[in-house]
Amino acid sequence: MSDAYLVRAAAAGMRDAFDELTVRYVPLVSRCAYRILCDRTGSVEVTEKVFLRLWLNASEYDESLSVCQWICRMACGFCVGRLRRLRLLEAFSVRTPVYEVSVPQASDSGDGYVIKESWDIFCRASRNLTPMQRVVFVLTELEGMQEEEVSVILGISCARVRKNKSVAEAEIRSELELYGEVR
Repeated sequence: MSDAYLVRAAAAGMRDAFDELTVRYVPLVSRCAYRILCDRTGSVEVTEKVFLRLWLNASEYDESLSVCQWICRMACGFCVGRLRRLRLLEAFSVRTPVYEVSVPQASDSGDGYVIKESWDIFCRASRNLTPMQRVVFVLTELEGMQEEEVSVILGISCARVRKNKSVAEAEIRSELELYGEVR
């Protein structure tokens, strides 16, 4: 069954269609949210919000977008909003940054140190990015999406995607250079 069919069926209240959409898209949404937010709890909340909104508003699906783009647009919108709120909270209080308490799980004890160090470096480097720069970097560099697709998902021009990506890359490269040579 096509994704568009599943959304229409979910809009008609068919729980099986919605379940199939969650099976197909929860991994993408949770992975993107986690990479954008650098926070496991936040990524779980964003994922829940996306699929709750999908269930409640499936009838509002914009068929000019692929289902993947539509779902990614929702996820990115929630992530950007959350990042903006967190920045305000951090600006007005003495608050521990979220990424310091949320590290990906290692597959074995030997990988744990490398994953934690890499994660810490990524989170420190991405911390100075605007929410939009972080989203663009994650979608293009970590998820491997094309700039044109990111442009559609975020509703911004390809030129703005390239600009955000360029600034994000420069910022992250600058942070990574503190740890040695960067190619």
